[in-house]
Amino acid sequence: MNTEFKDIDKRYDLFWLGMKYEKENNFQQAIETYLLYSEALAFADRYIPHI
Repeated sequence: MNTEFKDIDKRYDLFWLGMKYEKENNFQQAIETYLLYSEALAFADRYIPHI
């Protein structure tokens, strides 16, 4: 099985960026970052049969 580490790294980076914005009380930017995070998950996992 070939794991795309760039997808995993992108998810990781987006999650921690969202956490950074949340700690800075920049909630609008945190929400936008978490939305990008969730879209990255859905896009990378689109070929998993049970989804």
